[in-house]
Amino acid sequence: YKIKSEAGRFQALVGQLPYQVLTQIAGSVQSPGPVPYTSTKEKLIAIYSQSQERRILRLLEQTQLGDMTPSQLLRQMQNQAGTAMSDGVLRTVWLRALPQRVRGILAAIEQDDLDKLATVADKVMEVDSNTSVHAVRDTDGDRLARLEKQLQDLHEQFSALATTIERSNRGRSRSRNRDQGAPKDGYCYYHHKFGEKATKCKKPCKWETTSQPSTNG
Repeated sequence: YKIKSEAGRFQALVGQLPYQVLTQIAGSVQSPGPVPYTSTKEKLIAIYSQSQERRILRLLEQTQLGDMTPSQLLRQMQNQAGTAMSDGVLRTVWLRALPQRVRGILAAIEQDDLDKLATVADKVMEVDSNTSVHAVRDTDGDRLARLEKQLQDLHEQFSALATTIERSNRGRSRSRNRDQGAPKDGYCYYHHKFGEKATKCKKPCKWETTSQPSTNG
């Protein structure tokens, strides 16, 4: 038979609930009030609704934008949430999954319709993506130009260094030749440096005249 009284329906409901559920509504069971069945039923609905919403919220918070557009992400979240989550909560979770720059732009837009807001987010992402591509290309071009400039500078530095070394070597060679060839006090390089021990002689050199025996007397 069908139980019609609040007290009877309350007793029947409590008798079917598992222990872990009873612990969550202990206050309603111990102090049932004038409509125990109705108040307990509403309490259970609220608990299970909150539990389901928390479960879905955790699921949505794990959803990332990835390669999706903002509108695609929103549709996926709507499918996951169903009717268990309010638009306000869904909007908050969806916005958190978007890049910070996009969130900042959307925050300045007064639009309550989530689908329309998602369309705006798509356009913002598209423009931002194109800007990033151009920026990367410009950066690559600048980097290449700097590298070419550095290589050119290095080439010029090496060329200048090679020229300096070559000139220095030529200067030392000419100086050495002058030292060896130029007479010093009328003597050649060898006799000036080694005197009578010199094994070579380079004209003009007065060593020959001074070393010859005198023919006078």
